[in-house]
Amino acid sequence: MKRLYLVLFAIATMGLVSCGNGGGKSSSQVPVTLDELDDYFTVKSCKLETNVAEKGLEHLADAKGTLTLVLKRNKEDMKLKPSDIEWAEVAGSSSEDTGYKVFTADIDGIARKLVKLESGDEETLEIPVRIIDPYRSYRSDEENQKDRQAHYDALTGVKGALSEVYFDISLKDEDDY
Repeated sequence: MKRLYLVLFAIATMGLVSCGNGGGKSSSQVPVTLDELDDYFTVKSCKLETNVAEKGLEHLADAKGTLTLVLKRNKEDMKLKPSDIEWAEVAGSSSEDTGYKVFTADIDGIARKLVKLESGDEETLEIPVRIIDPYRSYRSDEENQKDRQAHYDALTGVKGALSEVYFDISLKDEDDY
């Protein structure tokens, strides 16, 4: 019985959010966009795991998370080279009016690696993400509490609280693409 309680506690404290494929939002899915790589990949699955519930609302900055993406390379001819990518980031945003990022990670190397994949290849990415605490000293306690709650909800899997997961890729010479 003790073991059962420990398992249930572990499940309750681990936030788990499933993401969709960007092709439409279902009740438990969040769109995933890959920016400059959208035409070249299909998102097979997306999962965000965090320890936000365990850390609590007031300690978002201390929380950790991992975004796991499974991407499949489409047949579309790749027009990009790894050297074309200046920088890349993956982020997730809340559904609240703030539209704040709730997590982020630099993925320059990952984006360059993806550009090298051949048609039909499937790649599983496990990306450690930085959880963002939206607290601002110049805002009221009520505003900060509302923003923190929106982040907490998005990171713990509350339905509809995470609006999207997206890549932001900057190309060295954007005018050519």
